[in-house]
Amino acid sequence: MYPNSAYYLSGMFIHEQVKALKKIGVEVVVFALIPWTPPLIGGLKEKWKKLKKVKENEILDGVEVFHPKYLAIPGGFLKHLWAYVCYWGVKKFAKKNGLKFQDFDLIHVQGALPEDYTAFLLSRLTGLPYVLTVHGTSVYATIKKKIHFKKSKMAIEKANFVIAVSEKVKTRILKFTERKEKIAVIYNGFTPVKLLPKEESDKVIIMFGATLVERKGLKYLLEAFAKLAKEFEQIELWVAGGGPLLKNCKELAREFQVQERVQFLGTVTHRKMLELMNEADIFVLSSWDEAFGVVYLEAMSFKKPVIGTIGEGISEIIEDGKNGFLVSPRNSEEIIRKLKKLILNPQKRKEIGEAGFETVKELTWEKNARKNLEIYQKVLNS
Repeated sequence: MYPNSAYYLSGMFIHEQVKALKKIGVEVVVFALIPWTPPLIGGLKEKWKKLKKVKENEILDGVEVFHPKYLAIPGGFLKHLWAYVCYWGVKKFAKKNGLKFQDFDLIHVQGALPEDYTAFLLSRLTGLPYVLTVHGTSVYATIKKKIHFKKSKMAIEKANFVIAVSEKVKTRILKFTERKEKIAVIYNGFTPVKLLPKEESDKVIIMFGATLVERKGLKYLLEAFAKLAKEFEQIELWVAGGGPLLKNCKELAREFQVQERVQFLGTVTHRKMLELMNEADIFVLSSWDEAFGVVYLEAMSFKKPVIGTIGEGISEIIEDGKNGFLVSPRNSEEIIRKLKKLILNPQKRKEIGEAGFETVKELTWEKNARKNLEIYQKVLNS
C-alpha cells in the first residue's frame, strides 16, 4: 500500500505522511512490497502486467522507495502464508542492496496482511521494535476470514505500539484483539494546497471521489442525483475514480437517464483530484466500513460542504448540520434531503464550508508526523 509507477494513487496518504516525517527530520526508507504472480496463474491480466514493470527502486518526491516482490495468488488464496514469503523477500532484498537492519531504529508498518505480520516476523529477527498503524482493513475486511485475521491479530497484539486512524478503528481493535494498552488515535491529515479561487457560476457541481467498489456507495448517490436532476437543471455530478464497478455505474446512470449530466472521469492523479475538489461545490462520499477518509479532509480544506456517513470514522470530525452533513449508509433519500438544502441555499454551502475548514485546518500531515514522532520516541525510550 504505497504509490508506485504502476499505481500512483495506491496509499498516497502514506506517502504524504512519509514526506511530512522527512520534513521534520526523520530519516525514512520505504519498503513497499509488490505482489507478483506467474503468467499461467494470473500474470496475463493487466493489473499483474503493470505490477511486473515496477522497478526495484524508485525515488518519489525525494523519498527512496524499495519494492521487494513476493509471490501472491489472485483472489487471496493462501494469503495467511504470504507474510512468510514477504519476510524472506525483504531479507534477501536487503542483503542484495547492502541494507543493514542494525542501521535502523524501528519499523513503522502500515496496513493489514501481509504487511502487518511481515513486520512482526522482521521484528523478531532483528530485535527492532515496530509500530503498527491500523487503517481499518484488518478490523473490517481481514477479520471476515478467520485464518487471515489470526495473523493480523497477532501482529496487532505484539506491536510495541498501535496507532488507530480513528476512534472507531480503536474500538474495533479493542473488541476483536487482546490489545488494551499502548494504543493511540492519530487522525490522518492533508497537505495544504493553494489553488486559484473557484469561478462564480450558476451551476452546482456535486463531486464524488473514491475507488468504485460497493462500499463507497456511489449507487445511492446516483439514485439521489437522478431524482434531484428532475427538479434542478443546474446540477452536475463529477465522479472521480476508477475500479471494478465503473462500467456498472455508467450503465446505472444511463438507466436513470442522467448520463449527460454525470461525468465519469476515471482514475485521476492526486493533484487532479484536488483541482476537481476546488472547482466543485459539494463533496459527497456516503461510504461504509470507512476507517476515516482523507478525501473528506481535503475537500473540507477547500471550504467545500461535505456529506459523509453516520457511524463511520469521519463522523468523529463532522457534526451534522454544523460543519458538514451525515447520512445513514445505503440511504439515497437522506442524501436527497441533505443535498437539497445545499443546492437551494448558496449561503448555507458557504457557511458549512467555512465551518468545515475551521475544523480541519490543524489536521495537517505535518501535525500528524509530529504525533507519530512522539510515539517513536516513547517506544525507543522504553
